Amino acid sequence: MTPDLINPDIDAYINTEIDKSAALKTPEIRDLAFKTLHTGSQGMFLWVKLMIHDLRRPSSKAEIIQRLHNLPHGLQKAYQRLFLQLMEDLDNISLRFTKRLLAFVIGARRPLKIGELQYAYALVSKADSKASYERPLEAYLIDDMVGKVLDTCGSCTQITDGVIVLVHISAKEFLTRPESEWLCESDRKIIDLRIDPQESHSLFVSACIDYLEFGNYGFPLQGQDELQTLYTIHPFLEYASKNLLYHINRYRESSTDTVDKSEPFLDSKNFSSWAEYFFMHYVEDGSSGFEIEEFDLWLKNSNREKFIESISFHLREQLEILNRSFSENDQRIGQYKMILDILMYIRGAESTGSVSNDDDSIPDLVLHKGPNNIDQTISMVMETFKKSSALAAPMQLNLLNAENVPVYALWIIGSFYQRVEQFNKALQVFYTALKKFGDREVRLKYATWDEIGDIYYKMGQFQEAEEPYARAVEGQEKILGQSHADTLASLHSLGLVFYSQSKYIRAQETFQQVTERRQRILGLEHESTLHSMHMLGCALYDLNKDTEAKEILQRTVKGRQVILGQEHEYTLNSMYMLGCVLNSQRYYVDAENILVQVVNGQQKISGLEHRTTLSSMLVLRHVLYNQGGYWEAAVMYRKVLQGQEKVLGPKNSDTLLTAEYLGYTFARLELYERARDMFQRAAEGREETLGPDHEDTLSSRENLSEASRRLEEYAQEGEQMRALFGQDDLGVDIQTFDP
Repeated sequence: MTPDLINPDIDAYINTEIDKSAALKTPEIRDLAFKTLHTGSQGMFLWVKLMIHDLRRPSSKAEIIQRLHNLPHGLQKAYQRLFLQLMEDLDNISLRFTKRLLAFVIGARRPLKIGELQYAYALVSKADSKASYERPLEAYLIDDMVGKVLDTCGSCTQITDGVIVLVHISAKEFLTRPESEWLCESDRKIIDLRIDPQESHSLFVSACIDYLEFGNYGFPLQGQDELQTLYTIHPFLEYASKNLLYHINRYRESSTDTVDKSEPFLDSKNFSSWAEYFFMHYVEDGSSGFEIEEFDLWLKNSNREKFIESISFHLREQLEILNRSFSENDQRIGQYKMILDILMYIRGAESTGSVSNDDDSIPDLVLHKGPNNIDQTISMVMETFKKSSALAAPMQLNLLNAENVPVYALWIIGSFYQRVEQFNKALQVFYTALKKFGDREVRLKYATWDEIGDIYYKMGQFQEAEEPYARAVEGQEKILGQSHADTLASLHSLGLVFYSQSKYIRAQETFQQVTERRQRILGLEHESTLHSMHMLGCALYDLNKDTEAKEILQRTVKGRQVILGQEHEYTLNSMYMLGCVLNSQRYYVDAENILVQVVNGQQKISGLEHRTTLSSMLVLRHVLYNQGGYWEAAVMYRKVLQGQEKVLGPKNSDTLLTAEYLGYTFARLELYERARDMFQRAAEGREETLGPDHEDTLSSRENLSEASRRLEEYAQEGEQMRALFGQDDLGVDIQTFDP
C-alpha cells in the first residue's frame, strides 16, 4: 500500500496515542508532536509506535520538545535509540535477564506463553547455579514474570493474551545481525544485546532436555486426554516435547555444555518416553505439521539405524502390552502401528519390515494442494499409510464410525474425497476431525476449518464457506499470529468468498488487510502481495472507486511484469482489470493499448476461443465502441460471439448479451437489418431461458421493435450499405484480424 492510502489511519493512531499522554497532549507540545510524527512516519506504524514510547519517558516539557526536534529517521536509527535507552535503564543483573529473555523470544519456534517463558528461564537459571541439585526448580521461577518483562524490556516486546512476542519482526532482524554489521558508534554501545540465534537454540535444547528429564510424566500414554492433562500440570512439557528436535537441528555443536547434556539424554529411557510424546503429537494431535520433517532432519545428522531401532523396540514392547490388555479395536493399537510404519518409511525399509500387512486395495492418495507445510507432511507419509492396516480399516469403515480414526488419517481420507470431488463425504470426514480437537487450540484444527471453506467454495456455496474461513482466520491469528502465511492465506480466501457474493465493501476491507500485512512482511513485489493487491483492485473497481483501483492495479501490473513477465497469465489478468478501470474513467486510448496487449497475450496462452480471451475481447470492443470505432467494434463483437457459441453455447446468457451488444453496434452503423437479426436472436433466446416476462427479455423485444421500425424508415439505403459492409463475415478475415 502507498503511504497516501494509510496516512489517514496513521494520523488517527497518532492522535489517539497523543491523547493518552498527559505531557504530549498539552497545548505547548501537541501540535509539534503530531506534525513531527506525521512527517517522520513515512507510512510506518511501527516507527510511530517506537517514537511515542520514547516520548512518553518521564521528562520535562523542554526535554520532550528537544527529543521531538531530534527524532531519528527510519527504523534502524529508531531501534538504535530504543536499545540505547534500554541499556541506560538496566543494571548488570537486569541486562543479563533481558538478553536471555530476548534470546528465548527470538529463538522460539512459536510465540511463547508467559508460563512457558517462566519455566524456560528457570530451567537455564537452575542449570547455571552451583546449587542446582540442592534447590527445586520452583525456587528459580520468577513469580511476576509479566511485571519483570514490562519493567526491563517492555519497549521492545508486547504481551497479548498471555503470549509474548517482539514488537515487530524487524526488531529480531536488528538484534540478530552478524557482529560485523554493528559498525557505527551507536551500535557498538548496544552490542551486549546482540542475540546469536544458534546460542538461543542451545538455551532451548538445555531447557527442553532438563524439563523432559525433570519429571516422571507417565508411560505408556493412555491417549490424547492424558496429554492434555499433562500439559496443564506441566506448563513447559508441550513446548519441550514438540520442539526439542527443532532446536537440536539448529544449535551450535561447539556448545560443550549442550553436547554433554544431549548425548546422555538420547541414550536414556526418558528419550524413549519423549519419542512416544513426539509421535503422539504427529498421528493424533496434528498441532504443527512439521514434527516429522524435523525428526528426519535430525536423523540425517545422527546414527539413523540406532535411534530408529531403539524407538521401534520400545514402541513394540508397548504394543505387545496393549495387545494383551485391550481389544484389537483399541484406538491406541492403531496409533502405535501407524507410528511404527512411519519409522519404517523414514528408514527406507521395504513394506515387509512393517508390523502392518500389505493392503493393495488402498487408492493412491497423492494430494495436490500446493506449498502448504501440513500438506507436505501428509504427502510424505502417504505411501506408508497406503500399506498400513491402521489406515486400511478406516478407509473401508462406515463414515459414521470415523470417530475412532486418528486425526492425520482423517485428513488423508478427507483430502482423498476432496480430490475425487466427493465433497459431501469430504465434509463429513473433516467435521469428524474437528470433533476430535474439541476445545484444544492447535494448528491443524484451523487448517481443517480452512479445508472445509475450500470445499464449500469449490461447490459454489459461498455463503456456507464464510464461517469456516472466518474460524480459520480467528484461530490462526491466535496461534500463529496475524502475519503468518497460513493466516493470510485464509484471510485472502475469506475475501474471495465476500467478492463472489458481491459483498464488495467487506471484500475491500479484507483484501486491504491482507495486502498491508503481506507488503509489510514480504515486500511490495512478492507474488502473494501482488495477488492480494489484484483482488483489492477488483473490489475497488466494483465499488466504483476507480481512482483508487487504478493506482492499485498499476502497481500490481508493474510488480507482476517484474517478477512474472509481460505475458504471464496473472500479469495479463491485472492488465485486463486495469483496462476495465481506464475504460470506466474514459481513458479510452490507454485502455485500448493495454487491452490489445492482453488479447494478443491471452491468444498465445489459451487460444482465441478461451473464456479469458473472449472476456478481454469483449471489453476491448466496449473501448472501441466508446471511441466511436463502431466498425472495429462490430468485427470484435463478431469474433467474441463466434467464440462464445462454441465455448458456452448459443443460448448462454453471456452469448445472448454479446448478440445484443452486436445489435447495438449494427444500429450505430445504421445496419438495421443486421441489428434486427441480433436483437431477435437475443429476444428469442432470453424468452426460452428466462421467460417472456423477464426484464432482459422485454428489453430485447423493445430493441427488436425499434430496429424493425428504423429498418422500414431506411429501407431504401439497404443496397448501398450492403455493398459497403460486404458479406456475412463483415468483409474482414476474422481469424487474422489484429487490432
